[in-house]
Amino acid sequence: MTARAGPAPQRVRWWKTLRIAALLLILVLVALTTWQDRYRSTRWREPLFVAIYPIAADESPATARYVDSLDGREFKSIDRFFAREAARYQMRTDEPFRSRLRLQLAERPPQRAAQAV
Repeated sequence: MTARAGPAPQRVRWWKTLRIAALLLILVLVALTTWQDRYRSTRWREPLFVAIYPIAADESPATARYVDSLDGREFKSIDRFFAREAARYQMRTDEPFRSRLRLQLAERPPQRAAQAV
């Protein structure tokens, strides 16, 4: 008995083509999304939103009081600086940068490895 060799290779070829097409479509979508994100963030037509998370770097009560006393007004000078620079470079937006103070982080960010350069 001999097996039919005709339809099986063609079916395999069709699935292979479909898989490659799907992977290429995903690659194109990722590339377009990355390009669009970079394009939108560098053309400065909308404000760039930046969240500021205070972190108490030590266990000092004075540091904890200072971090607790922070409000958004301390960081408005950053927004004004970027607005001034936008006017200096003749950008199309009055507010290129918008900072927001968020809640204090309870845990510290990971430390850099000792062997890192």
